[in-house]
Amino acid sequence: MYGRKSSNFDKGAKSVKFFNMFGELLQVFTDVLNLERVEFRPRPRDILKKDKLKALSKDYKKKYEGLFKEEEINEKKQQADIQKDQRKLVRDDFLNNFFIPARQQYEKDMDKYRALFPIRESDMAKEQADYFNIYAFKETISQRKIEGFVN
Repeated sequence: MYGRKSSNFDKGAKSVKFFNMFGELLQVFTDVLNLERVEFRPRPRDILKKDKLKALSKDYKKKYEGLFKEEEINEKKQQADIQKDQRKLVRDDFLNNFFIPARQQYEKDMDKYRALFPIRESDMAKEQADYFNIYAFKETISQRKIEGFVN
């Protein structure tokens, strides 16, 4: 419903519009003189008695919990499946359009990259070093033995 008085000095004609819960216009009253306020509150025609409300509140879990739990579980499962499908689409898009072509290009040019890489297999130490060196301008400043080093 829509319609209100803009100020106390406003004496012009007003209009009142009634809408349903879906936002569809139901009825319009236009050019209503001396309209100050409109109140509308529909009342249900069949309100339950106090004893029926009490009985309903006692055993609603017995009657409806299983039914609604099952619906809720199914709805959550559907939402999870939708999210899983969306994640799969993003992952597949990344793999197919970026990662796999980049990986194939890299593997195709592997010899070129190996030639550019400065560390060779022969440069690698056979065992883990037990010392920690601190360098500055290609000179060793300090050297410490690593205590409690675990491989």
